[in-house]
Amino acid sequence: MKDHRLIDERSLAFGQAIAVRLEKNPWLITRARETIERWLASADPRVLPALVEWQTQLSGPMDGVIGLLTGRDERATRLRQSNPFAGVLQAHERNEILRRFARHESASA
Repeated sequence: MKDHRLIDERSLAFGQAIAVRLEKNPWLITRARETIERWLASADPRVLPALVEWQTQLSGPMDGVIGLLTGRDERATRLRQSNPFAGVLQAHERNEILRRFARHESASA
């Protein structure tokens, strides 16, 4: 079983990479809003509160969104589990993060 701390750190690494992309391409907020709208239409009721939190944050200042993507607090960690920026990173960026954490997993096994 994977260590939840490692999963959270991997999620943070994805969030940090997405934040860099978002700062250069603020229009990605619109894409994330559209993703949330799609997800809300068919989401399990248990996931709805997190999606609504994202929806609210995506309507606010960019700093708040960056804070969720890069924060280490409980709320940011929890909300990154339903990150609406899926598909923003290019395959090679995503794969590099996955490789880096696969090395951590094998080292801790």
